[in-house]
Amino acid sequence: MSIVGVEEIRKYMVADAGAVPVLVSLLQDPADEGAQIQAMELLAAIASGDNSSREVVLQEGTAESLVRALDPGIPRSSKAREVALRAIDALCFSSPDSIDRLIGAVFLNRVLFFLRNGDTTLQHCALKAAHRLCHVSEETKKAMGDAGFMPELVGIVQAAKSLETREMAAEALCAMMSVHRNRKRFVQDDRNVAQVLQLLGPDEEKPSPAKRFLLSTLVHLADSNSGRRKIMSSEHVRNLEKLAETNVTDAKKIVKKLGGSKLRNMFHGIWSLRP
Repeated sequence: MSIVGVEEIRKYMVADAGAVPVLVSLLQDPADEGAQIQAMELLAAIASGDNSSREVVLQEGTAESLVRALDPGIPRSSKAREVALRAIDALCFSSPDSIDRLIGAVFLNRVLFFLRNGDTTLQHCALKAAHRLCHVSEETKKAMGDAGFMPELVGIVQAAKSLETREMAAEALCAMMSVHRNRKRFVQDDRNVAQVLQLLGPDEEKPSPAKRFLLSTLVHLADSNSGRRKIMSSEHVRNLEKLAETNVTDAKKIVKKLGGSKLRNMFHGIWSLRP
């Protein structure tokens, strides 16, 4: 595969009108998974040179074929699905048109499925894809919110053992909270806000990167009356207060927003009832 990294070879394969279509056709043949994996890697390598090479590859329907390789209804190894996700990353995340193709090919549903059901490595690849997607555009973030990504990202922050995984999931969640529709959807379920507050529990001297992204998430939520109500009514609100008492900037900012609202007395009443 490394030979494709040589510029002359890459140009030859792009110029040869038959090379890319043949590789794409291999993606659609479930009988030979080894050939599929090699074709995915070759296509990603060919497209890595420049935008014109990438466009030649995409014009052959490569994005849609790679998404089909992620179909959980078709038996494939985790290795093949991981390679497909990496190839999609290399090919499709650099232009809005490519993202539109992915969304039209139900890519979000595939990523969400493997966030929920993939093994550790495959889930991590799916999380990387989600992380990239939520930094593309507001419309993409809206589509991800509609698809159900936010509760899954909270669950990953809660369950993952890897610090990198927790941080990536928390950052993706925070990015999605920049969209008003996502914030409105998120606070509709009491469990979402409660879980975020619970994850702020005192388990380290300084807030971890993941915890800082969760605090930024709450800063967004505290901009609305419904968000403030959900924060204040949670049994885990003391975690936020404790961080504010240790001069954590975002925690202090949130507490100020809460204390400045009409619900100030309710807020202090809730705190006084906490052990």
